[in-house]
Amino acid sequence: MTAGNEISVSVANGPAVDVAVAGAIGDTLTVTNGSTASITVTSVGDRGPKGDTGPATTLTIGTVTAGAAGSAASATLTGEAPNQTLSLTLPRGQNGTNGTFSDAQSINAKSASYTLLLSDAGKLITASHASSSITVTVPAGSSVAFPVGTHIDIARLGAADVSVAGASGVTVNGTPGLKLRAQYSAATLILVASDLWLLIGDLSS
Repeated sequence: MTAGNEISVSVANGPAVDVAVAGAIGDTLTVTNGSTASITVTSVGDRGPKGDTGPATTLTIGTVTAGAAGSAASATLTGEAPNQTLSLTLPRGQNGTNGTFSDAQSINAKSASYTLLLSDAGKLITASHASSSITVTVPAGSSVAFPVGTHIDIARLGAADVSVAGASGVTVNGTPGLKLRAQYSAATLILVASDLWLLIGDLSS
């Protein structure tokens, strides 16, 4: 120990203890061993010179492992500074419930022009006629309050044309038109906003 770095140590009821202290002037360190030993160390000298700054740590991500569902996440640090590897264990999510269709889609068969009813939501409208064209009309929300997001499927089973049209105040958008292209063509009506429907499927003008 160099001059000016004297340390005073007092020991009561215990064996001699080797003590190393590094701190600011006047720092006090008290070490106790139950009720049998008490050591008080007070630095009264100057602080030593500051050491060199160590190299920056390079941290690499190692393995990422899926743990059991509901387990706690954990991290493991391996290697020696400044080159170390961090490996993670992350819990799996809980298994979701398998989605199922509770019922088969209902079919509403039509052989003449027809105006949709609230009960047609989610159904398949089959339009079939050998020679007379059929128009499926979408009513205004003021008369039939379909909720936004309603889907209605339409299928052309006959040889005659099948078209979709909106009642007064109703807009139906589709491309290139609102007619089912050919026999066995199908399309879906979707209500995207109040009195605004989208028709997607095998269409023609």
